[in-house]
Amino acid sequence: MKIKKAIQIQLGIYRRLLRNELPAMVFLGDGRTATLGDEVDPVVDEFITGMRALLDLPQQPAVRYSHSKCRICPYDAHCRPDFEAKEDISLLYGIHGKAAEHLAEAGISTISQLAMSTVESIPDVPYLKGNKRKHRAILQAGSFLSGKVFQLNKAALPEGTWIHFDIEDNPLTPDRERHVYLWGFLVPAYTRENFDYVWTDDETGDYDGWLGFLQKIEEYRSNYSPLVLAHYSNHEKATIRQYAERYAMKNHPTVTWLLGDDSPLFDMQNPVLDCLVLPLQGYGLKDICKHPDLVNFQWENEESGSQWSVVQFNRFRLETDLAEKQKLKTEILRYNRDDVIATRRLEVWIRKLFL
Repeated sequence: MKIKKAIQIQLGIYRRLLRNELPAMVFLGDGRTATLGDEVDPVVDEFITGMRALLDLPQQPAVRYSHSKCRICPYDAHCRPDFEAKEDISLLYGIHGKAAEHLAEAGISTISQLAMSTVESIPDVPYLKGNKRKHRAILQAGSFLSGKVFQLNKAALPEGTWIHFDIEDNPLTPDRERHVYLWGFLVPAYTRENFDYVWTDDETGDYDGWLGFLQKIEEYRSNYSPLVLAHYSNHEKATIRQYAERYAMKNHPTVTWLLGDDSPLFDMQNPVLDCLVLPLQGYGLKDICKHPDLVNFQWENEESGSQWSVVQFNRFRLETDLAEKQKLKTEILRYNRDDVIATRRLEVWIRKLFL
């Protein structure tokens, strides 16, 4: 079982800071756990030696921006102004740091230079090959500078009654695969009062929650025809497939419909990525929906998010005070309700764009 080097270093350093000889525990993506002990010391030593060498340098080393990593770094506010002042190309969505290095060698070192380039003038470089990717990179640079939205293709949205769908699952489920504690839906007429859900208090209700989800789908299929189950990213569909395998229900009629060729599931991330270039560094649901010049939908709780939800749910599991327990559940439900309202607002925004 191979554990990422970055995780080995992180947990190895925590053990040293705590002066704790106990092994560190890692929760793996498939629900299993692993432990890390003294065997990671050589990797930690190498990292610390390298960091000390960096600290001894007279000036900061040249680096590239990574949105997924830098946005969660406490030093982002320190580093970002320098990236922006240089118009570093790695600030752009879809431009890998290695691609930025090779573009700079070819004389394209700023976002403005990339925006003024042509597909023919951009060489094939790692992570940026082919006319389609180069064309998108040029438009991404122009969108970053101007704030404009560029349409690549016309979005084809399925016909039918849309129900917006989002799940919350717990990667910290003890001794088993991820437990979905909340299957959330927004049904017509798409107001806060039209939020529907299936909830389970803990992993002991996992199977009942799964059956409750299937029952909801059967009800929606009966009441709304044709039905479109809209979600953002592949996570929901992948989770349904995992649950079908977990409970040996791949041949269940509702499951085969959900996962088959005529599936009602519709990933809204696909038309966004296929048809639009947005003035964003990330194309997550919150990136798009919170932007004031795009969807402009704001979650009721600004601090909420998927990781926040997991923390609140595990607090809910451990809480013994019934009033506090209900409060935590209500907060999680409100967050999930805002998620499905956000996908509804995204749907409306996309339809307006392509009128």
